[in-house]
Amino acid sequence: MSYCINPQCQKPQNPTHALLCQSCGSQLRLKDRYRAIRILGQSQWNRTFLAVDEDKPSQPRCVIKQCLYPPSQEDARVEFRIYTRKLDPISEHPALPDLLACFEEKDWGYIVQEYISGRNLAEELEQDGVFQELQIWYILSEILPLLQ
Repeated sequence: MSYCINPQCQKPQNPTHALLCQSCGSQLRLKDRYRAIRILGQSQWNRTFLAVDEDKPSQPRCVIKQCLYPPSQEDARVEFRIYTRKLDPISEHPALPDLLACFEEKDWGYIVQEYISGRNLAEELEQDGVFQELQIWYILSEILPLLQ
């Protein structure tokens, strides 16, 4: 399946190898390379997609973060550019997903990163319940060096 990344699209599901959305006519591949498969999450200003990199023979999975700017707000575009410049060197840390691409297309900014399979924190809590104190200390000991 292909998933249309146009936020206004009413029917974003499309056949796997379609080039254009059957509902709104938008391109289904970003930079003629990245194809969204399904939405992973969203907030007011961002949407995150599971995707594949069709430019590589192995077609590895990746994650696309779509930054939805408020209409005609140049400040948000500037913030996106600053954020991506800061993210680039940070993503070289071995414990973080690789940054594959940053670009702007049409009215939105995109960040493409390596996909790391597994459960996110919300899924962990849903499946296993509230963490015990020792688990919290362990998580903090793993995360804090990254934040430093």
